[in-house]
Amino acid sequence: MTTLIPLCVPFERRKEAARGGATFNGEQKCWMAHRDKLDALLPFVPYRYRPDRKARGGPHFSDRAISYHLA
Repeated sequence: MTTLIPLCVPFERRKEAARGGATFNGEQKCWMAHRDKLDALLPFVPYRYRPDRKARGGPHFSDRAISYHLA
């Protein structure tokens, strides 16, 4: 099963998103798409989910900040 991600779809462009394979989730009130089928939906994909963005190692906290909050 693939992961669904939320999309940023303006109201005026909802038909374009639907043609690209996105579905509207009425429960969450947002458009969703399968992570592995984003080619036609790139204009609507949030920056953090874009396939051309390199993955980083989690939140941007230093080790000192993490150990401080855990103590």
